[in-house]
Amino acid sequence: MGPGAAVDPDTLGAVVAGVAGYFTDRSTLPAPPGLPTVRRFQAAQGAVARAWLRRITRWR
Repeated sequence: MGPGAAVDPDTLGAVVAGVAGYFTDRSTLPAPPGLPTVRRFQAAQGAVARAWLRRITRWR
């Protein structure tokens, strides 16, 4: 059994939703000085986290 097998599904969903929301929200802000690609990175991570959230919650 892997280390994630003991995690409560509702807790996992809440954590992944928080991560997805954080990355998605931050990706909409202006880029900070000296980091012109950080928002693109955050948008990509948000998309991955939202896909994972859909998968683990079976949302469409």
